[in-house]
Amino acid sequence: MDWIINNLPVIILSFAALIVSILSWYKTRIFYDLDVHQITGYGSDQQLENIKNKLNTGKYTIINTYEENHPNNCSTVFILVGKIKK
Repeated sequence: MDWIINNLPVIILSFAALIVSILSWYKTRIFYDLDVHQITGYGSDQQLENIKNKLNTGKYTIINTYEENHPNNCSTVFILVGKIKK
């Protein structure tokens, strides 16, 4: 019991830090209005313009990008764009 009394401030601060970290992690992990944009070779200017317009609003962010390789030495880039709950 003496140990708990002697370390009570540390226990309270640790518990508060845990709550704050959980809340901040949860808040930044909620995405909605997800869009996947496919960028392939020529003719992708319109897709890039759509992504640029969404990013310029300040409401969207790039969540992930990935590349898919095809057998004919052609590759496709996918860009996942979404809103983050604020």
